[in-house]
Amino acid sequence: MIKKEIKIRLRPVEESDLYQLKEWRNDPEVMYRVREFKMLSNVNQRNWFESLYKDRFPQNLMFSIEHLKDTGCVSKVCDDEWEVVRVPVIIGCCGLCNIDYINRSAEISLYVGDKRYQHKGVGTNALFELKKKAFIHMNFIRLWAEVYSGNEIIYSLLKKSGYKKEATLKNTTYKVGCWEDSHFFTLFKEDQ
Repeated sequence: MIKKEIKIRLRPVEESDLYQLKEWRNDPEVMYRVREFKMLSNVNQRNWFESLYKDRFPQNLMFSIEHLKDTGCVSKVCDDEWEVVRVPVIIGCCGLCNIDYINRSAEISLYVGDKRYQHKGVGTNALFELKKKAFIHMNFIRLWAEVYSGNEIIYSLLKKSGYKKEATLKNTTYKVGCWEDSHFFTLFKEDQ
């Protein structure tokens, strides 16, 4: 069986994305992997969204991950040419966070909220697109990620994408009744 690659694109988060992103972030499986420790409200989402666009040099650049899904319909392009009609469907969110414009580095953030698209290469593709934005378009030199203990899926995703583990800090975060370690991964532009 041939595995079909899911093609994605990143676009800035829009106001119309907020409800879906909040629902995914409030999913216990997603919450376990992120820093946020409480359920998000509409007010939380609104404040976060407004913070993304208030500064010329924002601290966070966030993107909705879109998949162009076939509708099953075709559209006539010209006399004898037809194309499949595709509609963009939001399936997750990613971004460059805690941006340090002086030292040209950022933390990466990523989750695939739509469970139908998890474990299908979307995370790898999103990390590749973030890397291009950071290293090519913004001339950053370093990307990094903090991952909590036991998150083997993210560990392998980062390693597959070229990130190297640099450090472990013990008992940094209390999640679901126990302390978790923080593992820090880094990707340098010079290593690409």
